[in-house]
Amino acid sequence: DPGHRGGAGHSFTVMQAWSKIDDNFLLLDQWRAQADIDEIVSALIKAVGCCRPGMVLIEQTGFGQALARDVQRRFPGTTIRLISPDQRSKSARLLSHIHLIEGNRIKLAQDAWWHGDFVEEFVRFPNENFDDQVDAFSLAMDFFAGNPALEAPKSRALGGTLNSRGMFTPAGKVIGASTANIFCRRKYHLANIFPFRAQLVKKPV
Repeated sequence: DPGHRGGAGHSFTVMQAWSKIDDNFLLLDQWRAQADIDEIVSALIKAVGCCRPGMVLIEQTGFGQALARDVQRRFPGTTIRLISPDQRSKSARLLSHIHLIEGNRIKLAQDAWWHGDFVEEFVRFPNENFDDQVDAFSLAMDFFAGNPALEAPKSRALGGTLNSRGMFTPAGKVIGASTANIFCRRKYHLANIFPFRAQLVKKPV
C-alpha cells in the first residue's frame, strides 16, 4: 500500500509479506514508514530478493507505478500485479474479511516490532489518523479470496517446516497460547524479510 509523499504528516507506505497455509493467513513480516520513493524502492527490492514471492501486489496509487517499474527491472521474472482501488469504502473492504479475524485465521508473529501498532490500528479503525495497515490487509485478503494459483517459491525463499498436520512454522518454532486472541490462538516468530525500519516519533520535551 504505497504512500503519496514522504515525511511526517503524510500517509504511511505499508508492505506486508503474507503466506496462506490451509485456511490460515500468516503475516510473516511488515514494513511501515512515512518514507520517500528511494527508501521504499530499496526496501521492496531487498524483500523480493530475500524471499522470491509468488506475487507482488501494489496498489496503483501514490508511488505504486514507480515501485512496480523498478522492481520489474531488477527482477524480470517476478510477477507483479497493480491493483486499482475499487469503489468500496475502506470499512466495507475490511468488513468483507472480518470473519477471518473473528475466526482466528489471521496469524501474527509474536516478536515482531510492529505487532502492537498493527493490532491497535485495527482496534481503533476507522477512528485512527492512519489506516494504511488495514488497507494493505484488505488488499491481500481480496487477492486471496480469488483463490489465486501461485507458483512455489524458489529454494532461496523463506524457510520453515510443515508438519504432518499441515502446520507451517516460519523462521522459528510455534509456542503456546496467545493473549492477543482477537487475531490468533498461536504465535509465530518473526520472519526477517524487510529491512528493519522502526518509525521514530518525536515526543514533546
